[in-house]
Amino acid sequence: KTLLQEYMQKKYRVLPEYRVLKEEGPDHQKEFFVEVELLVHGEIQSFEGRARSKKEAEQLAAYDALIFFDCNVALPL
Repeated sequence: KTLLQEYMQKKYRVLPEYRVLKEEGPDHQKEFFVEVELLVHGEIQSFEGRARSKKEAEQLAAYDALIFFDCNVALPL
């Protein structure tokens, strides 16, 4: 998430916006669907992440965005 924020601020002077699209499952097995939206040259690019925690879903969405922008990043373990 931090890498995406730094990249977007430096290159496009905008911040990523995250939102939870939905939550599924019982409390002890909740799954989060998160979207990150990025304004790039007047167009919105969006990427989604799905995980067992909101934080991890946000990180996965950010990772997909960084891959899209061809940033050299490794998937966090």
